[in-house]
Amino acid sequence: MIPFFLFLVSTVVLAGAVYLIWQLWWGYSQISSEETEFETRVASLNNDQANRISDGQLIQPVNSEDAWRLMIRQGRRRLRTDQSGKYQTARRRRS
Repeated sequence: MIPFFLFLVSTVVLAGAVYLIWQLWWGYSQISSEETEFETRVASLNNDQANRISDGQLIQPVNSEDAWRLMIRQGRRRLRTDQSGKYQTARRRRS
């Protein structure tokens, strides 16, 4: 009788603990509509900030010489990554 009583008590305690953890997790994981709207606004602001042009670029637009240097630098960077096998150029695909 005593082992059965201990088993019953331990089962009730374990079930209560699982229920309590479940309720705490359920309350923690629910997202309100205000939180969803806030996260949407923050994501939009982050996206706008990431795509923003710096004030220095707005004040002094890029001249043709700087634009040419930028294209050359990006082309060289692309060649370095091509050699590492990250990108496949048309010449590489043919051979």
